Amino acid sequence: MVSDATSPLVLSGCGWVTPGAVGSIDEVLAASASQPCGSAPVVGDGGFCRVPDDPPIADISHLSNELKRDKGAWMAALALEHACRTASLPLESLDSDRVGLALGCGLAGQLGMIEFASEVRKQSVRFVSPIHFPQTVGNYVAGAVARGYKLRGPNATFASGASSSLDAIIEACAWVARGDADIVIAGGVERLTSELAAGFAQNGAVL
Repeated sequence: MVSDATSPLVLSGCGWVTPGAVGSIDEVLAASASQPCGSAPVVGDGGFCRVPDDPPIADISHLSNELKRDKGAWMAALALEHACRTASLPLESLDSDRVGLALGCGLAGQLGMIEFASEVRKQSVRFVSPIHFPQTVGNYVAGAVARGYKLRGPNATFASGASSSLDAIIEACAWVARGDADIVIAGGVERLTSELAAGFAQNGAVL
């Protein structure tokens, strides 16, 4: 979202990260046309398609170690880069205190908490790497993306269930309208694990 004193709010650019393809809406739909889950899906319990843990769908070698360490973070980073590309917005122009980030993440840091607790159970507290602890915080992904691209404007994570991403976009529009930021990257990211997919596939489960 971009705006200035003389122009209205403009929504521009969109990036997708899906099980079979990464890119603009047109690129993802074209790649997925022949297969419902794309060309390289991981299908787990309940038939859910999810982005692979090791990303054969896109190169993430150029990302910072912090972004590469967390699946949600690198998915958000790739979506940001393709959104900027389709909006003709150079990544270097994001280095500003007038660029914000509004990120919807319905599960927030719950997966990080579960993984951290699993390590504690398996190895004891003494052997758990402290490098994993930040991933238990609900706004970890938003913070990692902001650091990775030097976004120093407003930054917030929205965890409001199915409406998380929409709430993020609505708030991003408000920031620009109020003059809190000139550009806001807005959207959402969720990680789907095999355990979550199995839970969602149970009768009576509510997404």
